[in-house]
Amino acid sequence: MPSPPATVTDARAMLASCPPERLQGLIRRLSKDPRSGVRALAAAAQARLERLDAEYARLDALAARQRALHELGISVVAGIDEVGRGALAGPVTACAVILESTARIEGLNDSKKILRESRPRIADLVRTRSVACCVAHASPEEIDRFGIGHATRLAWSRALNGLGLVIDHVLVDGNDTGALGVPTTAVVKGDAARDRPSPHKVGDAGS
Repeated sequence: MPSPPATVTDARAMLASCPPERLQGLIRRLSKDPRSGVRALAAAAQARLERLDAEYARLDALAARQRALHELGISVVAGIDEVGRGALAGPVTACAVILESTARIEGLNDSKKILRESRPRIADLVRTRSVACCVAHASPEEIDRFGIGHATRLAWSRALNGLGLVIDHVLVDGNDTGALGVPTTAVVKGDAARDRPSPHKVGDAGS
């Protein structure tokens, strides 16, 4: 058995450098240390670990629909969302992203639930960890000419085309499947975690 830490500072360093697969064992060992400072560090590390486990469970639930599609043999799944649909002026902007279903980006959520100061960091993580990512727009003139619904679908299509990959299926946040020329599933509140859907309920929307 490894020697106990000589000081509280040593215990802190041990927790910071411990591999994830050994962290729970180290926490259990330090929680039995006679020094209150070491036990407090172990308790704080356990709380952080539980928060991380809860966050990973939330993110796994967020990706459940994508995983269900993969289980049906559908390989390349893109997600789309947009902003500006309810704005009084300006363009409507869409983003299309392909993430591995196992990707875990801590803090990823409905943008309205993310602190303003955290959004640039999370957006950068999405860009750097995604298989492909594209932001596209439909102009105010296109909104005036075609209406907001059609202009939104234009922005979706442009974002999808900008991915540079052949897409097998699209998940759209909302209740509109659009006319993207690709099998599409509309997911109401798709940017919030949900229970895992049954595979036969996935992908029944037309292109």
